[in-house]
Amino acid sequence: MAEVIAFPNEIAAQLETLADRARNAEITGVIVGVIRSDGRIETISIGANLYERGTMITALQDARTVALIDEIIIEGE
Repeated sequence: MAEVIAFPNEIAAQLETLADRARNAEITGVIVGVIRSDGRIETISIGANLYERGTMITALQDARTVALIDEIIIEGE
């Protein structure tokens, strides 16, 4: 199960930064996935059409692949 950290924390700080950026119209769409303290996962999409959601999901998958490759390279050294 995930570690529960009381607010304020880094998660809250990042969400506040994103909220500020959205208020300034720097962000027009978002996909959020969260891991709840009970281990369940929730997702929500706001302000993004089907194409934009697909593009964001692909970008997340690409970032995951790069992180995995970095992890393999670091462990292989």
